[in-house]
Amino acid sequence: MAFTYFLNRNICRLAGQLSKVRLGAFDGLHSLLVFVNTDDNEARRRYQWLKTQFPFINLLIVIQFTQEKKLDYMVHNGILKISRHSFTFFGKPVAALQNMIKNQHFELLINADETSSLYLHALAANAETKLKIGAPSKQCNALYPISIYSQDSVSFEDYMMQCRSYLNALAGFSPT
Repeated sequence: MAFTYFLNRNICRLAGQLSKVRLGAFDGLHSLLVFVNTDDNEARRRYQWLKTQFPFINLLIVIQFTQEKKLDYMVHNGILKISRHSFTFFGKPVAALQNMIKNQHFELLINADETSSLYLHALAANAETKLKIGAPSKQCNALYPISIYSQDSVSFEDYMMQCRSYLNALAGFSPT
């Protein structure tokens, strides 16, 4: 289990190394990485909703934060489970998880975690994607070049649709 200090330091260090942001329309995506902090049934339901709602996305992986201790770091039915045991004492992802997120190349990462898990922020900082979207992180402002949050609690589906709408608008894409 990582200490909070090391997780925070790792997030800020990696966020400071971000390259230039490349905006593209959500409706032109081919790969998407989504973070959630839910139980197994809800993670499966969210994955299925994403597959149905956005059939144009060829590579879709949902990373689910769980309390499980024994993990295999393999994607099962589009879902990869991680836990606090997925990080070293110094706040870095374990080698198996690090290899998995470094070997996959995603166009967009959306941290849709309502609990603002420090572990998911740390994983977002380590993931190599063209663009990252999430709620503002008090650990590091530079982590998500596009921060989308609502003062009112919104459902996962509403949050994803807001991300789609805002990203399409920022990229100058207007569906006709």
